[in-house]
Amino acid sequence: MSTHTQPAVFHPQAARMNLPGIRRVSFDQPFHWLREGANDLVKAWPLSLFYGVVFALLGYGLVQAAADRPHLRWR
Repeated sequence: MSTHTQPAVFHPQAARMNLPGIRRVSFDQPFHWLREGANDLVKAWPLSLFYGVVFALLGYGLVQAAADRPHLRWR
C-alpha cells in the first residue's frame, strides 16, 4: 500500500468545464435495452453468429498461447 504525500493536482480549467449531468434511469429501462438487443440479434443473426465465433476463437487462441507460459496463467 502506498501513501501519497503530494497534494492533488488541480487544474483551474477543470472548474469551468461544462460536463453533462447524470440522467436517471427507471427500473425497467435496462430490460428494455436487453429486449431491443435481442431484437437486433434476431434480425441480424448471421452477423451476430460470425462475431461470436470470431471472439470465441480469439479467446481460445489467447488461452492456448498462454498454456506454456506459467506467468500468464491464472492458476
